[in-house]
Amino acid sequence: MGCKMIKVIGKRIAAVLFSHLLVCSLLLVGLAQSARAGSILLYEFTGTATGTANGVTFSNATMVMNVTGDTSSVSYGGGGHYELDYPGSTATLLISGFGPVSLTDSGSVDDNQDVFGGAIGLYDNTYGWLVTIADVTIGGSAFASYALATPFGPSTPPQGFDPSVSDFVNVPTSGGPLTITSYDDVSFEAFATRTHTPIPEPCTLVLLGSFLGLGGLLRRRR
Repeated sequence: MGCKMIKVIGKRIAAVLFSHLLVCSLLLVGLAQSARAGSILLYEFTGTATGTANGVTFSNATMVMNVTGDTSSVSYGGGGHYELDYPGSTATLLISGFGPVSLTDSGSVDDNQDVFGGAIGLYDNTYGWLVTIADVTIGGSAFASYALATPFGPSTPPQGFDPSVSDFVNVPTSGGPLTITSYDDVSFEAFATRTHTPIPEPCTLVLLGSFLGLGGLLRRRR
């Protein structure tokens, strides 16, 4: 009788341990996938703009353009060029008295460590460069080592003017066409909006639960 009881308890112990180890393995797989995912960053350009929004003229208004992206999607194209692509209608823009709106076309946030001493910009795949900030212009060196994968800035001092406004003509947005004739005192910042946080010690918790459960089973069998 005693031997049979020991065999029964042994089988139950093995079954419980197997099921909990399986759960532990699935948790580890989930954590590995989470670790491969990057951080979610908001890439933001801020400055003072003059132009026309859907036929309405504005002057010296604060304009903010931003793109949200996963750092795991940053690609390296060689020559110091890092790029984060974004789909159409996902980049947002806010001008005092106009917006927020989304940019209709797809594009990218780009940092090139090898041009203009290092430079960052927002590129529209149809219209070209919407904004560019260069180390050589602001007297800095931060963009020469930036790779879009970490929080940044804000860049200082603000760049006195944006040399890319010649491309910013009748750019389609969800609020109508937008033309920028000047974009001054421009700065760039990237900051985290959400990170993938691993669950602490999942297997330790699972196995601890297993042994506590087994202890209760053995006490009931005595």
